[in-house]
Amino acid sequence: MAVLGEQVTAGTAMVKVVYTSTDAIGLVAGTYPFIQATAGTDLFIGVQAGNSNTGTTAQKGANTGVGFQALLGNTTGINNTTVGLQALFSNTTGSYNTAVGLQALLSNTTGNNNTAVGLQALYFYNNTTSIDGFNVAIGYYAGHNYHRDRSRQPSLLVQTTGVA
Repeated sequence: MAVLGEQVTAGTAMVKVVYTSTDAIGLVAGTYPFIQATAGTDLFIGVQAGNSNTGTTAQKGANTGVGFQALLGNTTGINNTTVGLQALFSNTTGSYNTAVGLQALLSNTTGNNNTAVGLQALYFYNNTTSIDGFNVAIGYYAGHNYHRDRSRQPSLLVQTTGVA
């Protein structure tokens, strides 16, 4: 292993520290960042986690994405917390969501105030109306097939693939 300025190499692998003009910092392995911290208080840990986060410092903030491609599509969503491979993967502007587990809340793009805990919990959920989510799904595949429409109120889903 060798340390060369802001780069660390081991064999053919290289990790480098990256700084931007907006006080963002990151560690990059190859072409993909795997740790990123922004001036807007976002923290992403995992290859491609938070890679689409493009809002201004005032728009983004308090997002935490841990896992491969966690919060990958997030642009201006705020106060989201994810832990798991592709958790909140498709989220763009949705805010105040918590997703814990592999692909939890994977399809959500704009839904707010949802909590999904478990493998693929709320996997297909995507709020397409002006009504916010306020859904809670806990367990393996909990709410996996749940789709939001105007007739449904916020739901509590425990160990069920549909609406309880």
